[in-house]
Amino acid sequence: MPSWLPFVFPVVSWTHRFVSHVRADLIGAAREAGAEVLPRSAFAAGLGNILKGAGAAGAL
Repeated sequence: MPSWLPFVFPVVSWTHRFVSHVRADLIGAAREAGAEVLPRSAFAAGLGNILKGAGAAGAL
């Protein structure tokens, strides 16, 4: 990929997986791997702000 490509076409890659809030072992493993772990309710409540932020960054 040319080094200038991300500046012309910014890429945002989000992968979301859901886990039961009672699976502390999986939540801990995801956090150790560098994932941001949010309860589904917090994700849903903040989705508008997430998308606004991505749009402001030129990703949408």
